[in-house]
Amino acid sequence: MALATFSEALDFAISREKEAVAFYRDLQRIAKFASQKELMGEFEDMERGHVTLLVGVKSNQEPARLSKSIPSDLHLDDFLVSSPPTEDMTYQDILITAIKRERKSA
Repeated sequence: MALATFSEALDFAISREKEAVAFYRDLQRIAKFASQKELMGEFEDMERGHVTLLVGVKSNQEPARLSKSIPSDLHLDDFLVSSPPTEDMTYQDILITAIKRERKSA
């Protein structure tokens, strides 16, 4: 998709963020556990914030701001669970095991 103007690019981004809002709202409906519903609600709120920001940028009410600082460690491994290595490990299992092992050695 070729976007001819900045406004078209913003419209495209806004529509994609709105799709994400709907996606997370739908996931909340099918989630089985309250913690899952809560997390999907937080994601929905985050995506809704993106819509608000982009609409503000488009209407010149909100300046576009980018964070200049990048956290050195997002602690993503805190949310991963590894199990002992087995012969039938998936690629994801292998990566999680490696990540957890690296964290322990740090």
